[in-house]
Amino acid sequence: MARAAAGAGATLSYDVTCREVRDTTLPVERTFVVCDAMWQSDLLINICKLKTHGLTGLTAAAKNLFGCIAGLHKTEYHMTQPTVESFSDVLVDIAKLMSPALSICDAVLAMEGAGPSHGRPKALGLLLAATDPFALDYAIACLLAVGPRDFTTLAAALRRGYGPQRDDELEVVLTGDKPELFRGKDARAQLESLRPASFELLRPEDLSSLQGRGALKSVLRSLQPLLRSRPAFSNDVCNQCRTCLRSCPVDALTLTGKAPTVDLSKCIRCYCCQELCPLGAVRISQPALARLLYGR
Repeated sequence: MARAAAGAGATLSYDVTCREVRDTTLPVERTFVVCDAMWQSDLLINICKLKTHGLTGLTAAAKNLFGCIAGLHKTEYHMTQPTVESFSDVLVDIAKLMSPALSICDAVLAMEGAGPSHGRPKALGLLLAATDPFALDYAIACLLAVGPRDFTTLAAALRRGYGPQRDDELEVVLTGDKPELFRGKDARAQLESLRPASFELLRPEDLSSLQGRGALKSVLRSLQPLLRSRPAFSNDVCNQCRTCLRSCPVDALTLTGKAPTVDLSKCIRCYCCQELCPLGAVRISQPALARLLYGR
């Protein structure tokens, strides 16, 4: 980063101070602890990498702004928002609060498969940008033919009314010698024309249908632990480096054999263990009952 800053004639910021910011305009009033330098900046530019993510399916413009939350305060949101849906609502509220002037997505070399740390490089050769991070995520969904169910921050933005809600609200400019503007169905068609022949997506956990009311709600709630995804550790790959134990915010992991074991009563499904494992010894596993019910 120091070399990149020097090459650009910029100054690298080492400001690690933070501040509480309350936003009463969001659907749910929230107070976030954000990095002071980002909050006070004259212009905030959001640069993300297009890649898969075990928790949210994809990570792009909106989720990237989670980086504005100061340091270890990020783990608090994993702990207080136990479902993928509620956590995704928080992510898009942060993106709405920070409102970057420009969001840029590097899809020149994207990632597919077991993201966000152990997927495979996927050359797409694309650079995408928008003044609205939610519009950029909507366009990425069109590009990869992924629906809200498998792109949970997009689903949250649609629930919140952030960004485009329908194709007819989408505008796309293809740059080149003669830039062209496309709207609505034509915009989607242009994005679809850029779609790669294949792109391995992840399927995030979806228990939103298990709600119900009254006695049924109690029954469905009792079933949820049997359906929830969980980290699984490979005895063959793990070298007992303990990175996952140190990164687990709720101390749900213990190392008593060749690989760690997880206490599912403590696990909050943040998947920090999977993201930070240097060897890729952790995968996200779905119980057989969930695969049977959801066809995953």
